[in-house]
Amino acid sequence: MIWLISDEMHESFIKTKLATRKGLVAKKRKFSLQIGNEIEARRQNRDSSTSKW
Repeated sequence: MIWLISDEMHESFIKTKLATRKGLVAKKRKFSLQIGNEIEARRQNRDSSTSKW
């Protein structure tokens, strides 16, 4: 496959690719934090409901 793109275009393409990758990583991190918080909240709810008995 031959790239018929000027260097400038190629550079900006790489930059946008890197930017989207960084954005994806940030999204994933945010998502995993959300899941962690949810699990923690559920655990606390379960603990409080079991401690009543």
